[in-house]
Amino acid sequence: MSESRAKERERVFRLLFSAEFHKELSPSEILEARIEAEEGEDFAVSDYVRDTFFGACAFSEEAIRLACENARGWSQKRMSPAMRALLILSVYEILKTDTIGL
Repeated sequence: MSESRAKERERVFRLLFSAEFHKELSPSEILEARIEAEEGEDFAVSDYVRDTFFGACAFSEEAIRLACENARGWSQKRMSPAMRALLILSVYEILKTDTIGL
């Protein structure tokens, strides 16, 4: 049984949030560590989760730049790790994927 897109997005968000605290690790290392840590909890890694996480990581600097350019009075330093992860995921999905109908 496949998960809902909302659950998959939550998984991607959690991975991006982890990446905020582990800048020394590659996206592949973060994903593998998360899979190992949640082995007993059935951490599903669908193609969507994997592709979106890797794509968002690759696009993260551009996503933050765009968000900061369009946010009045907000710089990257003022953003919490959760806010940055959410912005990266949101901007990536809006600009780089086909989100219509999902």
